[in-house]
Amino acid sequence: MIDQNKVQEFVQTIDVLEDLKNKLTEKKKMFEEDNKILIEEIERFSNIQVNFKDQIKIEAMEEFQETGNKKLFGGIGIRVGVCLNYDRGMALAWAKEHLLCLNLDVKSFDKIAKTQDMDFVKKEETITVTFPKEIKLEGVKQ
Repeated sequence: MIDQNKVQEFVQTIDVLEDLKNKLTEKKKMFEEDNKILIEEIERFSNIQVNFKDQIKIEAMEEFQETGNKKLFGGIGIRVGVCLNYDRGMALAWAKEHLLCLNLDVKSFDKIAKTQDMDFVKKEETITVTFPKEIKLEGVKQ
């Protein structure tokens, strides 16, 4: 049997937590108002920094293509990687043929296994306790 006192205390913690969250939201608003200029300056300089970085990336790629140098001014570097493009169907066929690179799609398999009988799948009932958004304390003295 559920201990009614625990449920009451649980409901009280919900109310206290909600109140604390509201206070924090209010303090955040006050902080943002008090520091509006600073926050705007941070955003402005963040945008400036992004623009410089984008320009430097373009210049670095151009320099690498012209010179082949991977170590550039200021420690800026070039990393050359490989991007793979392939037909997924052909890749899966290859993987099956070579018995490589195969992983079970657990989510899809579980959906099928719940509705079909498979001799190697053991089904066990699980019990989960759920809580409503608002607990009603009916017939309990507060």
